[in-house]
Amino acid sequence: MSLHRRPTVAVLDFESEGSQTQIAALDAAGANAVLTRDRDVIANADGLGIFGEVTFATLMTQLRTSRTDELVERRIAGGRPVLGVGVGMHVLFDAAVSNGEHIDGLAQWPGVVEDATADREAHSTWMSIDVAEGSTLLAGVEDEGFLFDLPQVVGNWTLEVYGAFNAPAVSYATLTTRVVAAVENGPLSATQFHPEKCGEAGLRVLRNWVQSL
Repeated sequence: MSLHRRPTVAVLDFESEGSQTQIAALDAAGANAVLTRDRDVIANADGLGIFGEVTFATLMTQLRTSRTDELVERRIAGGRPVLGVGVGMHVLFDAAVSNGEHIDGLAQWPGVVEDATADREAHSTWMSIDVAEGSTLLAGVEDEGFLFDLPQVVGNWTLEVYGAFNAPAVSYATLTTRVVAAVENGPLSATQFHPEKCGEAGLRVLRNWVQSL
């Protein structure tokens, strides 16, 4: 019988109330998850999770104050897997604009995060997803619903690619407007929804990511 090592996943520790739930979900998905601020652990883990449950501005301040933004950029440049969740997805874009305030993000993807345009979209709601063809992250949950908290969103979005680079797989959810639900772009994956809050379907999403490490 062959033994398989559980991949190590570092989850950035910003003292979020949901941190232990995130660790438990990743463990259940097959990872050895650790909540950490240790730069060596973050740099060397098989996968890095950025679970954002604060505002865009707060998360960017946390990343820059701890200089974790540098580690995220190095991992991505080196092809090391990163998963952004919730606002952890948003900060991967160029910027966010809220109430007229412009806040720079990590600029891994072009695009701007904006306030939701409809009152219904600014509150938690369950939504189905139009899963991108060939999606690995959402394989097996194409017909499931996920819990979205949508005070801010990324709308229709296209990343232009050149040469040998593949276009990202972008999945969408639609309520009154179309919003990005998930992105798979080489080592960089992200979801607008929090899988750890979405029951068995969310666990399957995390398991898909962990198995790809």
